[in-house]
Amino acid sequence: MTDELTKKQALIKQAALRNFIENSLGREEWLTVYRTTEYDSNRATFFSYFFPEDRESEVLERTDWEKHIGNGLPGFITEYGNGEEKNTYLRYGDDDGFEPLIIYRSFHDVKSRYLEVSEEFRLFYNLY
Repeated sequence: MTDELTKKQALIKQAALRNFIENSLGREEWLTVYRTTEYDSNRATFFSYFFPEDRESEVLERTDWEKHIGNGLPGFITEYGNGEEKNTYLRYGDDDGFEPLIIYRSFHDVKSRYLEVSEEFRLFYNLY
């Protein structure tokens, strides 16, 4: 019974995932920029964003952020003021300067979903 209890405690504490984060993440030969994996019965997803250099201390202070897989796609906002309508194009969906490195493409089951490397990153480094 103690082996079963120990396994349940490790699962609840997400021991395998914590071990990976504390001892392996960022120390591997290759830098992981997007990964979805299972640890015990927990799913973990790691993904990357570029952010403005002047926000580095703010980003590194936090353990959470409001970016999610699928965010960072182009959009626009419409604002109204003084009887005027103003439309603003937002390259990454908002104006905080964060750019996803890996873009999750989903087509509502019309086409298979896939991952894509940021176009600007691909073009800058001449990737294919």
